Amino acid sequence: MLTLALIGLAGCQKESKTLEPAQRTSEKTDVAPIWEYDYNTDLAVRKRMPATEDLSAANLITLLNHHHKEVSLSFVKVSSDTIFVRVDDATVLTQQMGSAGAAEFMAIVTYTLTELPGIAKVHFEFEPGDHATPGTYDRDFFERAARNLR
Repeated sequence: MLTLALIGLAGCQKESKTLEPAQRTSEKTDVAPIWEYDYNTDLAVRKRMPATEDLSAANLITLLNHHHKEVSLSFVKVSSDTIFVRVDDATVLTQQMGSAGAAEFMAIVTYTLTELPGIAKVHFEFEPGDHATPGTYDRDFFERAARNLR
């Protein structure tokens, strides 16, 4: 049922395209994170190269949700070089993780999802709060932020 809803959402967008196989998760998906946050440098650090069969929106979102159970992501669509994701209940992200925790989460999501071929940006949809703001982010955003902290 959820798969049909995702297909329907993707199909309704004239500018959007699906990432194959965006609606099916591979049973071989490695559960180790691809990126982790290094608080010493305020940057995401690659922990492993993703396997080719892991490179679908559904697989990467499942992986992120596995490692960040407190903040659940759902796929919305892909348009041009941007993947759109939704945080349905953003209370933990915006009110409980603090600014550093929210920045870590959004950086890890951005770095992980921009592993997808053709994807350079992640657009987050959620209700804004004290520690996080929705919008479109790319790797450069987090790298600039880390340079400004030094």
